[in-house]
This record gives sequence, structure tokens and C-alpha cells, in this order.
Amino acid sequence: MQLSEIKNLLETKPNQWAVQQARVQQSKIRFHTDIMLNRAEAGTAYFEFIGWVGRLLKQDKFNRFNELMQFPNPNNELVDSIHSELSKALNSEDRVETYLFQDDNAKADWGKYKSRFNKFWKTRAWEAYKRSINSFIIIDMPDEQSGRYPDATYFLLDIDNVIDVEVDSDNVCRYIIFETEKGKAAYCNEYLRLFDENNTLITEVEHGFGETPARNFWTSTINSRSNINKRGAISGGLSELNWLLFERVNKKYADMANAYPIIYEYESDEEDSEIGADDKPTSREGDIKNSGSSLVGAGSHKELPMPTTKDEHDPMGKPIHTERVDVEGLDYNTREQDRLEKNIFMSAVGFGGESSNDSAKNEKQIQSGFESRESTLLYIATNFAEAEAWANDMVCKIRYEDAYVGNFIYGGSKFFLRSEYDLGVQLKETESDVIRESLNEQLVELRFKKDDTQKMRGRILIDIDPFAYRSNAEIISLYEKGLVSEEDFLLKEKLFTFVKRFEREYAPLTEFEAEKPYNSRIENIIKILKSYVTITSKPVKDPQD
Repeated sequence: MQLSEIKNLLETKPNQWAVQQARVQQSKIRFHTDIMLNRAEAGTAYFEFIGWVGRLLKQDKFNRFNELMQFPNPNNELVDSIHSELSKALNSEDRVETYLFQDDNAKADWGKYKSRFNKFWKTRAWEAYKRSINSFIIIDMPDEQSGRYPDATYFLLDIDNVIDVEVDSDNVCRYIIFETEKGKAAYCNEYLRLFDENNTLITEVEHGFGETPARNFWTSTINSRSNINKRGAISGGLSELNWLLFERVNKKYADMANAYPIIYEYESDEEDSEIGADDKPTSREGDIKNSGSSLVGAGSHKELPMPTTKDEHDPMGKPIHTERVDVEGLDYNTREQDRLEKNIFMSAVGFGGESSNDSAKNEKQIQSGFESRESTLLYIATNFAEAEAWANDMVCKIRYEDAYVGNFIYGGSKFFLRSEYDLGVQLKETESDVIRESLNEQLVELRFKKDDTQKMRGRILIDIDPFAYRSNAEIISLYEKGLVSEEDFLLKEKLFTFVKRFEREYAPLTEFEAEKPYNSRIENIIKILKSYVTITSKPVKDPQD
């Protein structure tokens, strides 16, 4: 873009409204995400919320609400549990990351240089996802180069520091103007420029990157009207979170009104007065003499006039009356708060947080819940992969030029959503060998996800077991019916005894013939294990049709 165009954008800021909307959303997200200790820290989102409450309640009730509204925001805990569940998207088992080079030196250098970005995506980028969804990835170059290759890097720019920006449909900026410590930076597809506070040009560098070195951190937009405002984990639930906060504070109000007794009694003739020297020997002159009607702790005390004649209406019928607590009302408030929390959680993560072995749910409902969670995590993993692929691609193009070909990053789809208990229950309940095979593999992956050696051993044990997906009871039944050979039956029955003998005589399963292809290793292990089997009876006849 020409200098005159950029100067005009600095003055007019044509997308300022969209930028402001993106800031407003982030303020609302942070109100429910960040731990803030007072109203001043909560910012504009709090004042918008409390203004809404003020329009709902009459002045006296609003005053009490405002007193009961305490910080940190009690919704923080719920939002934190949402993000904790969603963080599984960054730990998929089948993530793929590939970089192609035409030069071995460049490839080796990238293997080392890339390490500086490894923690970036699980720390800074994850924090941006939680609280700064409308951030931008900015490619950066140091003032001085050290070493053979340019030290290109990148950082996250918060929308609060953006003056103006235009984003194309591919999420790459057509231009971006933002505040820095040195002045106003303006990046476009040709130049990196720096202006002072009066919009006077300080520096101008033609970068030659081929595109603007800036992109939206997140890909998915909140709606089709703007490429700037993105959809975060709780974007769709912001209004419900406000309502939940309203309910939480109102519940405190209701607890004060209903959880403690209201005691009525007749007005006393006694009055509180100073104690004289001739009253009780343990009293001191000047103490307050109390009538004894005040309550200890929370609660309310009301005095009603005593009837003066027998025909006058008596509102109590006895000297002291205690009003019962409205338990039903308190229970309703609790149930409503729980309902809102569950709906918000389900909307954000794809399921309600209940255990998958809930007896009230059938198998289709459980499977549907897992699929919904997987879909949500896949969406997050895909967005992260797209951002990382673009950022690393830009760095490699700058650093290695023609020696770099391209990259591919797949965020993965296996997120360890089921616990060992969940998988065990499903394994017992299903009758499908195909599903059993899948569940067994998932059990191995889950149980040994941090131990590659044990994971490989688990896979080998499955592959050498002639009936890995059937219980011993099932095999005995099939054997008695003549549907299983004695050799396979005995191999299944004594598999672990044979494996121990094998490892004593040869090597651990994971080390045996490690140089050979996996299938050959499995075939040779099975052959040796079968040599341990001693047939003690006649061969089993083929089953009749």
C-alpha cells in the first residue's frame, strides 16, 4: 500500500467500529474468566452488567444487590472448569506436524530453531484463547541479525492495542495499524512502517514477504458480519453467564431472607437504659440494660403490639412466634443455578459433565455425548493448527527462503475423552468384535499415554492374543461347543505364563527382533508361543452346520 493510503487509514480508521466490537466482546469474556478483586479491575463489562441489573430491580433492591455482588466473580470457577475440559484439544494422540525442505542444513537448523516456539502454543496462545480471542499473530524481526539465518519470530497482539485493521477471508490482514512502545506501527503486504503520535513517518522498510506479516490468531468468526470478531469458548454463553451471576447474587439475597428464622413477639414495656449502681452486683455503671429480645446471629426480629382487650384481634395467639424457613424457595434457587451452570458447560464443551456410566442414559446417548465432545475439541485443535501452520510457515519463508518448501499441521482427533472405567464398562456391554478391538486399543493408549515402551508392549499383547477381544469365559464356552481349537484355547488361557517364559528365554516383547518389520516380529512371537502349547486331548471336531 502506498504511504498516502496508510496515512489516510491512520486518520479515518474505517474499521474502528468492528475493532471496538471485538474489544467489547473480550471485555465481557474477561469479566467471567479473569480473577478480579474489585470493581475497578472488572472494567466496562461489569458496569454494563450492573447497569442491566439496575434496570431490572427497584432502587432499594438494587442497592442490596450491589452490596451482595462481591469479587472475584463467582462464575470464574465454572469458566475455569470449561477451559480445563477444552485444554484436551492441545494433547491429541494423533497430532501430525511436517516441514519440507530442499536443503538438509536448513532442515537441521529448523529442528533446533523451532524449539523456541514449542511452549508458545500451549501457554501464551492458550491464554489468548481463554481471554483474548481477538488477538493477532504478528511476525517480528530483530533490529540486528545474528547467525547465518534471519531470526524471524512472532508474538500475539491484543485487540486493545489495535488502532485499525482489515482482515481478508483467509484471516490474513490486508493491513494492520497498532500501538507499540516506539510509535504507531503500520504493516501491509509491502511495507513495515512506523509513525509518531502525529502520524509523521519515522521509518519505512519494504519487507518482501509476499503478504502482510499479520493474521488473526483465531479462525472462526462470531458471525458473518466481521472477520475481526472471533468466537471463543464462552462467546455463545455470555448472556447466560450474566444471568447466572444475577441468579447467584439473588440466591445470596434469598438465603439472607429465608435461611434464618423470623421471630415475632409482643412489644415489651421494658426499655434499654443505662444500668444504675444499685442494679446487679456484676454490672458496671453506664452499661446498657437490654430487654433480652435481640437475636444471636443472623435472622430477623419483629415486635407486634399486644391486644389491650380480650375482644381485640390477636395477630399471634401466643407470646412468641417463629416463622418457618421457605425451604421450597431455597431449593428452587439452587436447582435453577445448577441448571444454568449445566447448560453453559454443555454449550461450551459439548456435554454436561456427567459420568458416562450414568444408568439413566442409554448407549446411544453416551456415544452422542462423546461425539459432541470430540467435535468441539476437533474444532479447537483445527483452529490452533491453522494459526501455528501460518506462523511457522512465515518464519520458515523468511529464514530459509527457497530452501523451504512448505508445512502441514494436523491438530489430531484422539483426545482421551474416556476414562479407563468408561472404556471397561463399554467393553463389557458391547457384543461387537470391531468395537471391542477399538476399545482395547483405546485402553492401551490411555493407560500408557506417557510411556511409549509400555504402550508398544500393550499393542503387541493384543496382537499375539488369538482372542484379544473376548473374555476367558466366552472362550471356554466356544471351546466346549467345538468352535475353538485346543491349541488356540490353551494359548489364550496361558498367554501370560507363556509370555513370561518367552521373555526369560529370548527378550522383552518390545525388544525382540526390533530391527525387523512389526508384522514379522508378531508372527515369530506367536510361532514360539505356540511351541509352548502341549496338546493333551484329541483335536476338536469341526462344528456341525
